[in-house]
Amino acid sequence: MSLSGKGRKLERVILIALIVMFGRYAYIWAVSSQGPSLVEESLAAMERAPDPGPEYRFFAFGDSGAGKPAFLNVLERMREDSADFGLVLGDLSYKGAESYHLFRKNLATVPVPFVATAGNHDVESKDQRDAYLERIGPVGPYSFDFGPDHFVSLDTSTGTVDAAQRAWLDADLTAAKEHSRHLFVFTHVPPVDPSPYRDHAMEPASDGEAVEQILADHGVTLFLAGHIHAFALYERFGVSHVISGGGGESVRQGETFHYAAIDVTAEGVRVEAVRVPRTRPLIEFLSARFDFGLFSGVGSKLMLLLGSVLIARVLWRRFRRRPEPAARRASVQA
Repeated sequence: MSLSGKGRKLERVILIALIVMFGRYAYIWAVSSQGPSLVEESLAAMERAPDPGPEYRFFAFGDSGAGKPAFLNVLERMREDSADFGLVLGDLSYKGAESYHLFRKNLATVPVPFVATAGNHDVESKDQRDAYLERIGPVGPYSFDFGPDHFVSLDTSTGTVDAAQRAWLDADLTAAKEHSRHLFVFTHVPPVDPSPYRDHAMEPASDGEAVEQILADHGVTLFLAGHIHAFALYERFGVSHVISGGGGESVRQGETFHYAAIDVTAEGVRVEAVRVPRTRPLIEFLSARFDFGLFSGVGSKLMLLLGSVLIARVLWRRFRRRPEPAARRASVQA
């Protein structure tokens, strides 16, 4: 079966488009695979920065996805704001291991260092977990100081905090209290779900209760989490809690996309939800239900298959042996 002239032209156009997209994909993949992880790079930048003193500001958001229009809107609003650093509260990607480089590329448009904690969607497969470890940071707890304060990242990517990690948290906060003004703990899954749904919390509930007890015992100033696609600010056992899960993937009915801005001053800590209006509702509606992205796990494999078939077809047509025309054969024989 042969293609018509129009069919061949269309095939060439598709082939050129695939080559351009694959070239861009390969370039970004190669660049993103080089250098330190996001957390390593950001902690190094924060160490090199001048001492912030007693007053500073940081962002916090979770559940962004890698390249959804709403996430780009959130980042655009952050660029109009200012902060010393940011916390990413998990679920950076919902679309496979290939999309973490796209997340970093988009996040880099906000000129502040960001550290992150892993969410449940970040470890859904071995490939995704490995990509998170390479490009984003540890799947496990870690802590750091900023100015006179101490920050702890808990790993709740499995949906809870086991006894070993709780012992680590208790020891870390005990040591930090000796030199810290405020203690901040951030993670993905909260100990309890304050919403009416009550279905997005640590399981079993006894693990969440044990974490809350440690937070209260050490006088933690603020606990931050994502996982719930909404904003909430509440207090439990003397500890303030923030839920900020409206970073761009989707939000619950009645909620808006947002990020949290936290101001730390000599007088205390103030939390503000910075709401981001939906400037492209139709595109956001479609992107929440369909994924046309080149960088999704399934999308990239389909593109690779289609590109391979088209390239093989073009090469086969170009280099196959064609029979000599009859007129040429006759002249050779004569």
